[in-house]
Amino acid sequence: MKRLFVVLGCVTLARGLAAEGNSSLSESKIENAEHAATSEALLAQNEDLRKQLSIEQESVKALTSSLAESNAEAELFRRKYSDLQLRMEALGLASADKDRAKLEQRLLAAVSDLQLAQKERDEYRDQMLRLNEAILRYLKTSQGDDAQARMDVETQLRSTSQVQSWRKTGCENWDADARDA
Repeated sequence: MKRLFVVLGCVTLARGLAAEGNSSLSESKIENAEHAATSEALLAQNEDLRKQLSIEQESVKALTSSLAESNAEAELFRRKYSDLQLRMEALGLASADKDRAKLEQRLLAAVSDLQLAQKERDEYRDQMLRLNEAILRYLKTSQGDDAQARMDVETQLRSTSQVQSWRKTGCENWDADARDA
């Protein structure tokens, strides 16, 4: 009997060990299956991340190119602004932003001076026309013997008339150009 118990104990022990061995094999298989599923998921995730990285790199390239263009354009505008500032200083308009009222007064004074000069010019032109007409009437009525002096006066009158007509059309064109500017 003792032997039987020993044999029975050994068999039980052997079964327990066999069950334990099978258990660790099945756990190992489960772990391997989990590792395979995890590694497939990680590979898919890795591929997605690579695609995202590629897209982001293209985006960075495009943004870098756009930034370079913007910087070049900004530099161009800085130069133009600097040129305009120099021009304004040369024209005496350096303080245009600081003292707009003073600039407006200068502009009004310049416009007023221009109007006075135009009025004065028109008066001179009208006076010259009256003088020409008076001299022509005098020449028609006078019976002077000096033909050369008479011809010189008539030549000068024609020249004056030509200058007046040129000035009148030239000044009108200049006035129109000044208004358009």
